[in-house]
Amino acid sequence: MDIQRNTWLKGALAATLAAASIIGLYGCSTGSAYSGAAVGSSSPQPAEETSAPAELTAWFADWDWKVGWTDVQKVADGLTSLQLFAAYFDSNDRPFLTEQFQASWQELNKKYPADERMPVYLTVVNDFFKADGTTVQKDSSLLTRLLATKERRSSHIEDVVSLAKKYGVEGLELDYERVADGDWSGMLLLIAELHTRLQAEGMKLRVVLEPGAPFHKFDLPEGPDYGVMAYNLYGYHSGPGPKADHAFIAKLMEKTLTLPGDPYIAFSGGGFDWGPKGSIKALTETQAVKLAEQTVSKLQRDPASGGAFFTYTDKNRAEHTVWYADAETLASWMKTARENGASKMAMWRLGELTPSTLEFLKRYVEANERQR
Repeated sequence: MDIQRNTWLKGALAATLAAASIIGLYGCSTGSAYSGAAVGSSSPQPAEETSAPAELTAWFADWDWKVGWTDVQKVADGLTSLQLFAAYFDSNDRPFLTEQFQASWQELNKKYPADERMPVYLTVVNDFFKADGTTVQKDSSLLTRLLATKERRSSHIEDVVSLAKKYGVEGLELDYERVADGDWSGMLLLIAELHTRLQAEGMKLRVVLEPGAPFHKFDLPEGPDYGVMAYNLYGYHSGPGPKADHAFIAKLMEKTLTLPGDPYIAFSGGGFDWGPKGSIKALTETQAVKLAEQTVSKLQRDPASGGAFFTYTDKNRAEHTVWYADAETLASWMKTARENGASKMAMWRLGELTPSTLEFLKRYVEANERQR
């Protein structure tokens, strides 16, 4: 996932979604770029519902749980599942959960008892916390060790299944990124073996895949649910631009045809601020909107992506370019995904959503509820 927690990681150890059918609920402009929209005024407007909504699932991150918790409560009733992004690895290659997770878990269970809520998955991510306190995000070498032998895979499987059983979640989700080319055979075995092990416990498995991963070259095991991240087109690794555009989404949808079942397509809200000397800062949607309100009077919108963007000059007279996704952006992305065969959507992540985007999600949730 697009992790925005570097400061937290050093001390302790973007986002919103709608479905493409939300276009049936909201109008959306993806025409020529323009500069006539006032900041904060670009939320899609209600329109007649024309199609059944896709499934909606979302992530809730432990490091920002107090902020995310507000949004969880606004959309929880309409989610088909909630992923708790919370399990990392210690210096012994063992998964662990943070104190932030414990606090968020208590709130979740207090508000939504197990027999009354949507299915909850525990997301395990290959972020590695070294003994000296430093962290390696999306550690390829960690995966190489975990996948090296059948014994290592079996030990790893028992570790994560034990966590899932301890907290009584409905399933596990693997968010293992930057898989080395030589580790894909082991990754496929891990997915198959973990799926079988979870089935024996009455639990399910989800697997998250990066858009650039060569998953289309392999026969991934049938049984688990797969999800593909439809973002990271522009970001820390690039110059200014949107997290996704329509051509990128269409090409990715073609790639997902190789996956078993009906994969989730994950979109990410918020964006980035590209500043002087190569500086890049991740922004949540709320942060991006506040920055726009402070620095410009009108937004521009890119026809190729639906993304909102603006430029400003900071107090040191340095030029910045900001791109971010709002409700209108997300609606256009979902429309493209639906037109290319997607029926299940995922959102990275709940937290720091603007009122207009929360209303957008609320309308989606209400439609989703009516279709169940």
